[in-house]
Amino acid sequence: MAFGAFVQDDAVDSGSTTSANLAFGSNNAAGNTILVAGRVGAQGRTVTVTDTRGNTYVQDRNQLSGADHELFVFRASNVAAGANTVTFAISGAAATIRWIITEYEGNAVLDQTNSADGASGITTPSGNVITTVADELIFRTASVASQSTFTAGTN
Repeated sequence: MAFGAFVQDDAVDSGSTTSANLAFGSNNAAGNTILVAGRVGAQGRTVTVTDTRGNTYVQDRNQLSGADHELFVFRASNVAAGANTVTFAISGAAATIRWIITEYEGNAVLDQTNSADGASGITTPSGNVITTVADELIFRTASVASQSTFTAGTN
């Protein structure tokens, strides 16, 4: 199966907590990949991601963003089929946890990760991205201090 076709997602601002749950709206398909990105309103926390299907999550990215928060990206490949609730847990209190769960068709093999950090008011990079393998997924996320709305092609 080719990798990369989007299946489903959900997102939530869980507020000030040390653990939050988010369920997929539909069953996960066997062999797919789940990506979880979360913004933690504090720095220096350990984050763990688990789910009710027993999938194993690996941390692909941890990015300090400004003075007051961190961004994390986790991946579970070749997931088990069925109804699934994901748990995002941190090792201490945080002002907020804002996070998203996404499912993509196929079994992802990580090629590379890149990141950048900038100040408020910056324009995010745009233009073509060169991939190195067939069916490669480009996954992009942002971490901001306040809830914001982003529109593809304009932010």
